[in-house]
Amino acid sequence: MKSPLLLVWLIACLCPAYSLAQSPRFVASSPSREAVLHEPLEINFSLYDADGSNFKPPRFTDAQVLSGPNMAMQTSIINGKVSKTITYSFVLRPTRQGRLSIAPASIQVGGRSLQTQPLSIEVRGAAAKPQGDGEVFIRAEISSRTAYVGQQLLLDYKLYTSKEIESLNGVSEDDYTGFYATEIRQFDSRVLQETLNGRRYFTRILKRMALYPQQQGTLVIDPFSVQMNVPIGDDPGLGFFAQRPVERVPASTQPLEIVVRSLPMPQPAGFLGAVGTFVLESSADPTTLTTDDVIRLRLTVTGQGDLKRVAAPALDLGDAFEVFEPKVLREDYMEFPDRVDGIKEIEYLIVPKRPGEYTLQPVLSYFSPQTQSYERAEATAYPIRVSQGVKPVEQAEEVIVAGENQEFRAAPTQLVLRRAGGQFWATPLFWALGLMPILGLVGVGVFRRRALQREQIDPVLLRQQRARQQASARLEQAARHRTAGDSRAFYDEVSRALLGYVGDKLHISPAELSKRNVQQKLSALAVPPPLVDRFLALMQTCEVALFAGQARADAMENTYEGAVAVLTEIEESLK
Repeated sequence: MKSPLLLVWLIACLCPAYSLAQSPRFVASSPSREAVLHEPLEINFSLYDADGSNFKPPRFTDAQVLSGPNMAMQTSIINGKVSKTITYSFVLRPTRQGRLSIAPASIQVGGRSLQTQPLSIEVRGAAAKPQGDGEVFIRAEISSRTAYVGQQLLLDYKLYTSKEIESLNGVSEDDYTGFYATEIRQFDSRVLQETLNGRRYFTRILKRMALYPQQQGTLVIDPFSVQMNVPIGDDPGLGFFAQRPVERVPASTQPLEIVVRSLPMPQPAGFLGAVGTFVLESSADPTTLTTDDVIRLRLTVTGQGDLKRVAAPALDLGDAFEVFEPKVLREDYMEFPDRVDGIKEIEYLIVPKRPGEYTLQPVLSYFSPQTQSYERAEATAYPIRVSQGVKPVEQAEEVIVAGENQEFRAAPTQLVLRRAGGQFWATPLFWALGLMPILGLVGVGVFRRRALQREQIDPVLLRQQRARQQASARLEQAARHRTAGDSRAFYDEVSRALLGYVGDKLHISPAELSKRNVQQKLSALAVPPPLVDRFLALMQTCEVALFAGQARADAMENTYEGAVAVLTEIEESLK
């Protein structure tokens, strides 16, 4: 009898300990005991030995969320005991020094709510250290730390590593306030070898930007942050299909300060603000004409510089011509691996007032940062020959005044009668000749009416009407790239479809197409916030994939379906 009683007593004593060992725990932690200002910081909320739902993160103050929540699940078996851990992780960037307080997070487990304990991390100021220390880091490399307003600068975000990198995520970058920024997607993304501070690294450009300063003074480019998954160890005992454990390594660039100078004085006559290196080409038609004709002069400006600062050159033609307001036909940028070239086409309508021989030679005055002087780009000189045109003149009825010695003449004494032939007005030829001018005037009127209707179409309205059509065409092209397995071209086309749609639909110029501006515009038009967040998340997915080399077919499929769904829902909400 003693043995069964002893067994029951042991079970009763061990049950509470067993229950305590298996009770769920919800814990907040960080792999870093202290953080550095403006550098990534990882925060984890881990649930042990339970399945949870309705996870609610805290509101992070004094820190910017770079990514998260990123959920990971791990199951292990040790001595026959199964343990399970679910982790929700965030990557933050502290925005001020001092103590960073992380409020509790909550989760539902078995009908009750679990909360983490508050977490405090000390944030210290960023120490000035040379970039080039460590096994993995990134640098921001810019073509020049000083520039003139409107000068083109190239900014590279470059990865340096002496270890294997499995993937990158959690991208955060500056909004480039004070710059007109455009991304260069065509650059050499190969892995190269470089030596820095006596150490050899594998390097790769993650992203390249073309920046054009818009104001003088000191402009600051905030850090570019990523989170890298670095494999840990190389255990030969792992199976062929086993996944190697990884370590999350955050990395950020140092802030960049760009000193922007104003253009030197005095400025030459005719200078309108163009900064860069430009070539001017022109065409004029016709060059031989009358005062009844119109000259169409087309200028094509190409080169490196901010096209918004390239205004239509003034034409010094005196009072012999009337020049109408010029019209911009095209403004576009062309990407090259080492630069961005712009092209701008401008058309003038010129009406000669009087005959004569003239010379037409447009000139563009610009400031060259290379020579630090003002230069002139001269187009081809055209000789213009103008002759007098035929203008409609009102003719008065002629009155003959009798002279003083004019005499009355006697009427003829014989009246000669002649037989008249058939009358001309009754012939088919008369009616054909009479109807031709009328039919011609009707045709000219219809043609002019249609031309005026085309000219009066609001280009903004036209862009809005074609926004969905253009986005659909780009998504179809993206689908072809996905089928071909070209991941870079696929994500590039999806990104163009998303940005092109909102740019055309909301009338946002390319210079203003930033994430913040798009978010504000969509929110102002009462687009639901979750839909705006999905749109921005898709943009971030494309950005990450473009430099991280995401080539998985399932990821491209999800991105494509997400883009179609988001654009469709935005289209419905804007109706």
